[in-house]
Amino acid sequence: MRKQTTTQQAPCRICAVKRALWGRYLRRSLIVAVVVGVALNLINQGDALLNGGAVVVWKMALTFCVPFCVSTIASSFAIMELEIAFAEERDA
Repeated sequence: MRKQTTTQQAPCRICAVKRALWGRYLRRSLIVAVVVGVALNLINQGDALLNGGAVVVWKMALTFCVPFCVSTIASSFAIMELEIAFAEERDA
């Protein structure tokens, strides 16, 4: 964990999340959610989907939401790390 000096400003977590929900980051999160969500739904409910059985809709939706959230959070952490690195490079 990095120790922040008094001259460094902490990265804005809300700003990083907002940026992660915009443009190319949002597009990447949506692609990850679709690819991983489809794969996981086929693994978890493949029998019901292919044989016309009962499908649990809330589980199916959640299976797409989880990879979207993970990808978005990872993007926001990456954005914050880049902000820290740029700030350290600028202040050096």
